[in-house]
Amino acid sequence: MENPISFSTLEGITIGERRKNLFLQLNLLNKDSAMDFRMLNPQTPLEEKFKLDTLIHFGAVPQLIEMLKCENPVIIKRILNIPACVEAISNYSDQELLSLLSEVSFNTKQKILNRLPPFLSNQETFEALLNTYGFYLSSKLLPICDSKVILTSIKENRWIPTARQLKVVIQRHPGIVEEIFKLLLAIEKSKGHYNKLLTLIAESNPDLVTKLHETEISHRMGRRTTRHFVKSNKGAVTREPSVYYKFLHHKEIAKAIGASFPDMLSRLLPRTVETFADSLPELLKVCRNSEVLLETFRKKYGRELWECDDLMTREVLQLLTVEQRARLSKPEDMTEDEWMCYAPIGKSVPYLKKRISLTSDIEARAQLMELLVETCKVNNSKEALAQMCQHVVKYHRNDHMTVRLAFLRRIRTSYGLQNLDDTHWGPVYELMQLFALNNETFFHLQEFLEPYIRFRLRMNLPIRDQLTLLVKAQTYQFNICRDTPSFEKRCLLEFGEIIPSTIKDEFNVTYCYNQFLNALVNWNKRHSRDPISLYSYQDALEHVNATLIGSKSRTYSIDGITKYCIQSRQNTEERNKMLALYLAPSNKFLELNVLKWLCCNEPKTLVDSIGDVMANLLPMYQLTRSQRFWQLFRSYSHLQLPEKIADLLQSHKNSTTDYVMQNATTGLSYLLSPHCYANLVDTHIPKTDGERTESKLWKHLGRCIKNSPPAPPILNCLPSFCKSNGRLVQNSLQSIAGNLNEPKLPPLFADLGKCTTSSQKQAVQLTLRTLDKPHAFQILSATMEIAKTATFHSFILKTCSKFFAQNPDDDSWNLLRMVIEKVDLNDRQVRKVLLLKKIPAAYFSAYFTLVWGVLDGRDVGNMEKLLDLVTRDNIGSLPGEFCQGIVTNYLWKNEEENFQASVHSFTCKYLIYCSDADIVGVFPILKEYVAKAWSDCDINSRGRASVVNFVTQFCLEFLTDSSTNFKALDTFVQQWNGSFKPHDAFDEYLHLELTRIYVKKLPLDEIAARIGKLCNALVESYGLMAVAPFCDKLVGVFDYFVKNTEFLEENRYRVFEALYKTTRTIACSALVILLMSQYPATLKETLEQYKAIIMNLEACDDTVIQCFLHNHFTAISTQ
Repeated sequence: MENPISFSTLEGITIGERRKNLFLQLNLLNKDSAMDFRMLNPQTPLEEKFKLDTLIHFGAVPQLIEMLKCENPVIIKRILNIPACVEAISNYSDQELLSLLSEVSFNTKQKILNRLPPFLSNQETFEALLNTYGFYLSSKLLPICDSKVILTSIKENRWIPTARQLKVVIQRHPGIVEEIFKLLLAIEKSKGHYNKLLTLIAESNPDLVTKLHETEISHRMGRRTTRHFVKSNKGAVTREPSVYYKFLHHKEIAKAIGASFPDMLSRLLPRTVETFADSLPELLKVCRNSEVLLETFRKKYGRELWECDDLMTREVLQLLTVEQRARLSKPEDMTEDEWMCYAPIGKSVPYLKKRISLTSDIEARAQLMELLVETCKVNNSKEALAQMCQHVVKYHRNDHMTVRLAFLRRIRTSYGLQNLDDTHWGPVYELMQLFALNNETFFHLQEFLEPYIRFRLRMNLPIRDQLTLLVKAQTYQFNICRDTPSFEKRCLLEFGEIIPSTIKDEFNVTYCYNQFLNALVNWNKRHSRDPISLYSYQDALEHVNATLIGSKSRTYSIDGITKYCIQSRQNTEERNKMLALYLAPSNKFLELNVLKWLCCNEPKTLVDSIGDVMANLLPMYQLTRSQRFWQLFRSYSHLQLPEKIADLLQSHKNSTTDYVMQNATTGLSYLLSPHCYANLVDTHIPKTDGERTESKLWKHLGRCIKNSPPAPPILNCLPSFCKSNGRLVQNSLQSIAGNLNEPKLPPLFADLGKCTTSSQKQAVQLTLRTLDKPHAFQILSATMEIAKTATFHSFILKTCSKFFAQNPDDDSWNLLRMVIEKVDLNDRQVRKVLLLKKIPAAYFSAYFTLVWGVLDGRDVGNMEKLLDLVTRDNIGSLPGEFCQGIVTNYLWKNEEENFQASVHSFTCKYLIYCSDADIVGVFPILKEYVAKAWSDCDINSRGRASVVNFVTQFCLEFLTDSSTNFKALDTFVQQWNGSFKPHDAFDEYLHLELTRIYVKKLPLDEIAARIGKLCNALVESYGLMAVAPFCDKLVGVFDYFVKNTEFLEENRYRVFEALYKTTRTIACSALVILLMSQYPATLKETLEQYKAIIMNLEACDDTVIQCFLHNHFTAISTQ
C-alpha cells in the first residue's frame, strides 16, 4: 500500500507555494493504486488542511466523512461543500445516519442535516431523527415530509423554514404553498424572509403570487421580473391591474404591456371621479404620458379632466395644456403668484418679473424667482428658461445670494441639470462664478459643475477652468463623470496637472493630494485594464511617505493609498520604500487588511518586522473587533511565526492598557497549543474571591478559551472558571459545546453540574440543545433530584416546558409532570412559568387540566392567562364536564373584570364549539346574575355592561363566520327569549335577533325586509322610542351584512332603498332617516338614491317623519 505524501518535505514560503508543491507531488501518484491514508498525520493546522486537500484529490469519500469528527469548523465546512460527501451520507440507512450523528458535534449535525433534504425523500428518516434528537434538529429534514407533517409543524411547533427549505417544499408540494405562507405570516418574525423566493415563484406560478399578495406580503418585484411577469400574464394584468399593481415595478408596467396599456389604465383608475385626485400620485408612477392619461380619463368618466374644478391639484394642472388651464379659475389653496405660473409664458413671465422688481423681502424674492423657473417648466419651454437665465445674470447678479441660489436650485429640481444645453449653461456658469468672486459659500458647486463639465466634454470643449474652480473650492471630490470612463480619466489626468499650481497651503495640499491619490486608487480598482500609475505623482506620494514617517499630522486616512501601492507591486523600488515605512515603528496606524495580505503573499517580510508590527498593532481598538485576524498566523509554523508572535504577546498580557491586554490574550488563545493555553490559565487562577472579581486578565482568559481547539486540557480548565463565576465562560461554553463531539459532552456537563448555579443552568440548557433525548432526560432527572433552591426548580421547569413545547411526546410530557410535582406551587414565579405560549395540540387537554388544577383557587391572574390559551380549535379536546365545572364555578362568580372577560370568552367557545355543551344549564346562572345586578344600584351599570359583552362575544363568532353551529345559536336565543322579555335587556335582544338574520345569508333586499319586520314589531310593542336604540344597534353590526368593501356604500344604500320602498311604514321611514345620517352618501349613484328617498319623505304629511327629517338636516349641516 502506497504512502500518499509527506507534508514535512514540502517546500515554499507562502501557503500558496507549499500547496502548489503539494499538488505537483500528488499528480505524480497514481489515483487508482491503493493509498494508506492512515499515514497522513498532520502536526500543524496547515498540514491538516493539506490532508483534506489530499483526500479530496483522491476522492477518498469515506475518509472525508470520517474527518467530520475533527471538531474543526473550517475543515468540516469544506467537506460538506463537496457534493460527493453529502450524496454518500444521503445514501446511509437511518441507523447509519444516526450512528454518524452520534459521533460528531452539534454544529456538524446541523450542517449535515441542512444539506440533506434535496437528496432525501423518505419521511422515516425524519421520524427516526425526531425520536432520537427531538424537533429542532429533525426540523432540518421537514422539507422531505408529506404536506400534513409540514403544516402541522408550522401550526404546532411554530417552525419557520429558511428560504432554502421553503424552496424544496414548494418544489415537492406546490399545492400547499398558499396555506404555508398564510401560516407563516401569522408568525411575526417570519415576515420579509422570503422576498427573493417570491420572485422565483412569480415566474412559475403567477396565480399563487397574486393570492399571496392579497395577504400581508408587501414584496415588490424588480424591473426584469416585472417585464417577464407582465409579458407572460398580459391578459390577467390588463383585466385586474389593481391586483397586480401592488407588487409589480410601476415604471416597467407600461413598457411591458404595450398596446394594451390604455385598457389596463382605464381599469386602474378609481371607480369614481371624486377619488381621482387622491390616486393621481400613484397613477403617475405607472403612466408618464399625460395625453394617454387624459384620454383614458375622458373615456372612463365621460368628461374632461379640466371640467372638474375640485380635482385641480398641482399634479393635475401640470398634465393640462395651456389652453385647458386657461378655462380654469384659481384653486383656493393657491396664491395668486403660484396660480400665475400656470398661465402662458407671455403672461406669466412679465407678471413675475414685475412682482420681483416690486418686492424687497429677500425670502419673497427667492420664492418668486423659483416660480419664474416653474412657469417655464409648466409651459415646457426651454427657450423661455434660457431667456430667464440671461435675465437673472443681467439684472440680478448683485442680488442677495439667497435669491440667486433659489433660482439655480429650482432649475436643478424642475429640469435636471443633465437636460440643459449651451443656451442655459453659459449664464448658469456665470452665476456659479459669482459666488466665488463674492466669497460666498456655494455648497452645491460640485453638483452644478459636474454636469457642466460633462456637457463641455461632450461638446469637445476645454475644461481646465472649470476643474480649477472645483479645486479652489476645496471640495476634493475627484472621481467625477463616472458614468463615462473616458471623461472621468481625462478629468483625473487634468486634476493631476492643476493641483500643484493651484493649492499652496501646506495642510490643504497634503489633504488634496491624499484625496487625489485615493481617487486614482478608486479608478484603478474599477478599471484594472486601464490604470493610472500613482508613481507618476511623486510629489503626492512624498506627502504620503511623510505621513508614514510621522512628520505630518495624520488627520485623514491614507490606508487606501498605502494598501494599493503595497499590493499592486508596481515600481518595485518606490513600493518597497513605502512598505518599509509602513512597517516601521514610526507608523502607529496599521491596516489589518494590509497585514493579512502581507501574511498571505509576503510572510517573510512580515516575519522580519513582526516586533515593530506587534508593538503598533496591540493598542489598536480595531483589533479587538477582528479576533479571527490571529487565525491567519496558525498556518505559518514553517516560519515559526506563531511561536514568535506568541512570545511577543506573553510580555504584553499583563499590560495595564485594556486594549493591549485584550489583544494579547486573544492572540495567545489562537496561537498557543491547547496544552500551553491551559498552562497559561493555570498560572493565573485567582487565589481569592477579590481577585476573581477584579482580575481583567482572568475574565478575558475565560472569554477567549473558546478560540483554542476543544482538546482535553481546555475542557479541564472550564471548571476553574465555572467555580469562580460561570458567566465568565458563558459564551465560550456555548461555542465549545457546539463544536465538541457528542460522546465528550456528558462528562463535561457532569463537571459543570458540580459548579455554581449559573453553570448548572447552562449545563441544563446545553444538555437539551446538544444531546439526544435519552441522555437529556437522564441528566435532567438526575439534576432535578439534587436541585435544592426554588429558583433552580423554577429554571428547570421553564426549560422543560420549552422542551416539551418543541418536542411533544410521552417522554417529555412525563418529564414535565415529574418536574411540576417536585416544584413549590406556592411560588408565584413557578406558577407563571407553567403557562406556555403554545401548547402542543395532542397534549392540550392533559396540560390544561393539569395546570388548571394547580392554579385553581391560587392565582386568578394566571388562571385568566390560561383561559386565554383556549381557542375555537382546541376547546373541543377538553372534557365537557370539566368545562361545565369552570362555567358553573366562575361565570359571574368573580368581580375581577379582566378575569371575567376571559371566563366569558371561554364560556362562549364552550357553548358553540363543544358538541356536548349544556347551553340550558348556563341560563340559571345568567338569570341569577341578571336578577341580582338589575336590582343592585351599586353594580347595575357594571352588571349590564358585563351581560352585553357576553352576548356580543357569543354573537361575534357567527357574525365573523367563525362558526356554523346555528343550532347552538337557535338554542341560545330560545333560552334567552324564554328567560327575558325584550325590554329586560333590549340591547342583547336586538343583537341576538340581528345575528339570526345575518346567519341566513339572505340577499340584500330580503335582509331589508327582515330588518323592517323586526323594526315594525318593536314599534308596535314599545312605540317610536324604540327606533333610535334599534338604529344604534343596527349600525354596530350593519357592515357585517354588506361585507363587499369595494361596493360598501352602494350596498348600504341598496338596503336603505329596499327598507323604505318595501315597508313604507312610519317606523321604517324613521329608521332609514337615522341610518342615512350615520352613513352619508358620497358617490354619484348613492347621492341620487339619497335624493330620491328624501324627496319622497319630504312629500309625506306625517309630523313624525317631518320631525325626523328636521333632525337629520340639522345633523348633516354640522358635519
